[in-house]
Amino acid sequence: MKTIAPVVALTVAALGLRVIGLGRLPLWFDEGISWLLVTDRPFSDWLAEVHPPLYYALLLAWTQVSTSDRWLRALSAVLGALTVPAVYVLGARLLGRASGLWAAAFLTVTWLHVWHSREARMYPVLVLAFTLALWGLVAGARDGKAAGWVVYVLAASATAWSHGIGIYYAVILAGLGLVIRPEDGRAWSRRSWLLANTAVAGLFAPWVPAAIQNSRVVASSFWVRPIAPEPPVLTTIYDLTVAPIGAPGLMLRTHLGLDVSPTLGAGLWLVPILAVLALALVLRPREERSAVRFLVLAYLAPIGVFTILSLMIRPVLLPRILLPAAVPLVLLLAVGVRAVPWPRAQRATGILVGVVLVLGTVYGLRHDVGTAEGWREASRYLQAETRAGDALVIQPSHLLAPPRESGRARERAMGEMLLLRYDESGRLRSLPRLSTPMVMHTCRQADVGACMDAALRAAGTRGHVWVVLRDAPLPDAFRRWLDDGLERGPVARFRSIVVERRRLPG
Repeated sequence: MKTIAPVVALTVAALGLRVIGLGRLPLWFDEGISWLLVTDRPFSDWLAEVHPPLYYALLLAWTQVSTSDRWLRALSAVLGALTVPAVYVLGARLLGRASGLWAAAFLTVTWLHVWHSREARMYPVLVLAFTLALWGLVAGARDGKAAGWVVYVLAASATAWSHGIGIYYAVILAGLGLVIRPEDGRAWSRRSWLLANTAVAGLFAPWVPAAIQNSRVVASSFWVRPIAPEPPVLTTIYDLTVAPIGAPGLMLRTHLGLDVSPTLGAGLWLVPILAVLALALVLRPREERSAVRFLVLAYLAPIGVFTILSLMIRPVLLPRILLPAAVPLVLLLAVGVRAVPWPRAQRATGILVGVVLVLGTVYGLRHDVGTAEGWREASRYLQAETRAGDALVIQPSHLLAPPRESGRARERAMGEMLLLRYDESGRLRSLPRLSTPMVMHTCRQADVGACMDAALRAAGTRGHVWVVLRDAPLPDAFRRWLDDGLERGPVARFRSIVVERRRLPG
């Protein structure tokens, strides 16, 4: 009973940290997909999405109250906050209540988990389901509890249904079930493991055809840049925890005017984290060896799996893809804190780790280190600057479904929909709006430039052409048309969104 109050306090703190200023930034591109799928798309379009529909189903129910930016993201904040008590329960079962409390406290302020709990995307669902599935493995495979296997089946299935890469995490969970062993001398139950994972596979089976089709799309055209050459084991810890904090040398120069050597780089913030992890590996109590080994594998397995996929198929090793690794990471940090021999030193070590994690979160939120795109600012700028006779050309022109003759209104570009979301004046709705796929779909020529020029003339453009670009690679043909076919004017920039004012020659 003594731990209920601190767990509740940590959960409330986690929720507060995840909801404060939640509507300050406009939706970014991927969040726009979430919003559009649950407000303006039939269920058939969900099947064309890379991700399974669990999160979208939850968001659809959630948006019956409101579709404001703040409310759309609040679902993720709630799910992210609920992961804190889930981590405590996992840690308490695996390592004891004290370690569970430290792990819950660390997750409360872990930078990358906080940030993605503030987005209208499915990552908090993935992390929560993964955490519950780990608990189910411990309760079922190690402790022999039937309820543990039931929780594992439901949570591992939810993991698979929560994200496009969720099925890989379900496979990782199955592998972890092979390495965790009973501690009371019982024989390991291969039959229970097999039945549980067969049930998970059966529950995921309805999505398999769509998953195969969508994986082909990812393998052929996914946009993620190649992974960095640094060892992902260390960079993942860095990305999860201290990535937003500036280099200490630069901070001392900027804030205190000290002439500090530039060799004091940002990696210095990682030293306390690595030191505590080293304590977990070296000084762990004998009775926790199997638990630490299990957590190390739970941390390393996703990195290994997605590194192999990135090297052999397509780059997918993004920090947010590895977000579930934050769960074993904070539990290992708790082991390291508890491994310190003296109670006062334990508290000091835990506070030091907590302060570093808080700094990462504070700097990340203060400087918007995560993905942020200025669609609201760009929309307001265009509302103030455009005039009758102008036209908008919006790139990116990603569509949620292929163009078709019927239902054309549903095939508008995602960038266009985000601009119109913040069009309070209605001015942008009154202007012609063009996107490359829709223009090419209706044009009988193969040349992008000729089709775009014809579309602008057909729209009666006699003023400026406002080109809205996102910070992403542009098709070469589209870039050539911009540079060779339109006279360039002023450029305005809004958090990864660029608005160029151009004019047709002559």
